[in-house]
Amino acid sequence: MLYVTQVAEVGSGGDTLFANMHLTYDVPRTEQPLVIRHPDTGLKLLFINKPHMSAITQLSTTESTAVLDML
Repeated sequence: MLYVTQVAEVGSGGDTLFANMHLTYDVPRTEQPLVIRHPDTGLKLLFINKPHMSAITQLSTTESTAVLDML
C-alpha cells in the first residue's frame, strides 16, 4: 500500500507520473538504432542510453563492452 508522507503546496507544480510495471515486465525487449537523424537538422547523432543498454548486437561481446565503456 502506498501513502503520502509529504504534500506539495497547491500551485507549486510537481508532476506525478505512473507506470504500469506489469505491462513493462511483459513487453519483449526491442532493438534500437545507435545512430539516428535529428528531426530538425537531419544531422546524424548517437542515440545511446547506456544504463538501459545491455549490448550492441552487431558486435562481439568484447567489442560491445569496449565501445559502451568508451562512450
